[in-house]
Amino acid sequence: MRAAAGSPSRTRTGPRVVIAGHTHAARNIRLDAARTYINTGTWSDLIPWPPLGSDEDAKPFIDEFEANKVPVQSRLTWALVDERGAQLLDEPRGPGAP
Repeated sequence: MRAAAGSPSRTRTGPRVVIAGHTHAARNIRLDAARTYINTGTWSDLIPWPPLGSDEDAKPFIDEFEANKVPVQSRLTWALVDERGAQLLDEPRGPGAP
């Protein structure tokens, strides 16, 4: 569809907020002044993987993992959408959580 001569250019239409989840990577991305992408991530416990450049780099991590010495990250993430807009909220859970 083309804008008529002398009229403002076509405005973007579509949703102002898109919410997705289960990618294990919580994200809150402000696309522009009117649009937001929120990914709530996962409620599953996550294991922080170190950068592994080689098989030799992986061995110490695997040893720690097998000995149950790798800390697990636990947090709840969710989207809040109200008249003020949309945002990603989170809170830690599990041992040491407030």
